[in-house]
Amino acid sequence: LEDLEHDFAEDKKYLQEILSFLSVTKNGLREIDLFELLNTSRIKFNILFNSVLSEIENYSGRYKIGNIYFKDAITKRYLNSENSLDDICKRIVLKTIERGKTTDTLVELDADETGYLLYKSNDDEFLYDFLTHLQSVVFLYSYDPVLFVKYWNRLKGKYNPEDVYTIENIEQLSSDLNHEKKGTYDFLNYYGFFEKLKEIKCYNGAKKIAEFLLVYLEDDVKISFDLETTKFWTNIEYIDCCTELGEYNLAFDKIVYLNEKYNLVDTEDGYLNIIFYTQIAKIHIYEKNYEKAADAIYVIDNYAFEHEEEMNTSAKVFLDFVKIKILYNKLIGYYEYALELSLFVVEQELLADGSNNIKYLEASIELAEIQALNGNIDKSLEAFYNSFHLAEQILGEVKNPYLDDINKRMKDLNLAFD
Repeated sequence: LEDLEHDFAEDKKYLQEILSFLSVTKNGLREIDLFELLNTSRIKFNILFNSVLSEIENYSGRYKIGNIYFKDAITKRYLNSENSLDDICKRIVLKTIERGKTTDTLVELDADETGYLLYKSNDDEFLYDFLTHLQSVVFLYSYDPVLFVKYWNRLKGKYNPEDVYTIENIEQLSSDLNHEKKGTYDFLNYYGFFEKLKEIKCYNGAKKIAEFLLVYLEDDVKISFDLETTKFWTNIEYIDCCTELGEYNLAFDKIVYLNEKYNLVDTEDGYLNIIFYTQIAKIHIYEKNYEKAADAIYVIDNYAFEHEEEMNTSAKVFLDFVKIKILYNKLIGYYEYALELSLFVVEQELLADGSNNIKYLEASIELAEIQALNGNIDKSLEAFYNSFHLAEQILGEVKNPYLDDINKRMKDLNLAFD
């Protein structure tokens, strides 16, 4: 870095800027982007760009700093204040948005880059404005499923996603979908957005998208997977949103509808059977009707026992059921059995997606609490400690709701770290 500064002593400002741009970018910047950002002559830019070319990596025409040590040196030398980092990040964002206006929309890669840089810049108001543009948000989930949740965690307490993803806004987003373009890609875009809204507990918005998708699927849509199964799953997700919102009558109305359509009470299809009765059990648990919840769980247990091999091919469905069983057994005081089930879920979530995922984190926190309820205080503290650091690793230390959840659970259990 000092060698480059010596070579470009007269143009140190431009050297500092080009290296800063290349070090903060997530997906890389095109050569034309760098040229426009630097606002210098083409000749001067070419000399500078060619001089740093050996220090940067080319990702399909997008350039960024790949060497972590060089990147760290740039950060410490040029981006060591909040203002300098904010300035560099926002200049890239504004240039990206400006280009998006000339082409009518941000492409997926640009949307991902914009969200990342706004989060990095610590400008909550600008980040919030970005997240109000629904079409850009729809792009995010396909690039990094954790980031959308991470962004809203940063804004928690200052802005409410329910104010942004209102029924009216989502209806507008839905109406923007051109009929001729209906297909697998569009369906997955909306379904991905729906899943993200559930993750940030924006159930009203998620419910509205589920309603839209159900209409969408009835309108001769062509998708590359089984249409009836997709309709069934979307109905189940709608029921789940109603349950989380406490709209139990709406949830049961849809339960009755599904039973009439698919004859789920008497079906031999264990896959549908487990999904159906898991939702029934969840509604009864939320209503604190534990006797009826036990009846629904009993039906699934019997099926799972008789079709053990089939359960291995329906791992996610079976895991969702086990999580409901954990909740049920914890609430009725069967902590030992809840612990056995919780250990199984933690292991399965780790095998499914590795340690850097939200579901594994949630399962680990649940396990820590159940260990304490079983009287295993040392194991509980160890599990809480590991969960705390895992939460920081996944979502950072700033406004992280999982850290708040851990602290609350430990306080309720009269536990504290040394």
